[in-house]
Amino acid sequence: MDLLEKMMALGAHAGYGAEEDDEVGYGGGGGEEMDEDADGDAEQQEDITQDDAWAVISAYFEEKGLVRQQLDSFDEFIQNTMQEIVDESADIEIRPES
Repeated sequence: MDLLEKMMALGAHAGYGAEEDDEVGYGGGGGEEMDEDADGDAEQQEDITQDDAWAVISAYFEEKGLVRQQLDSFDEFIQNTMQEIVDESADIEIRPES
């Protein structure tokens, strides 16, 4: 099971998109309960345990590596954000002292 499948499984166990969300306008399901599958059979939900959370965290770091998000953020800054900062700054005029 890859990381995405594990995260989706944990989300289903936590009840994301369940009827509690419909009460506050989330989910857009028109009040349909997410506990039932397409055949109308009720599905039992389990609470997320600490072991489940650690399984997802471990899978993330196995797939992405320990510092991948930091390297991606740095690359984004160097390739795009730094140039945007320079473009938005006013021109600097340098004059020699006389």
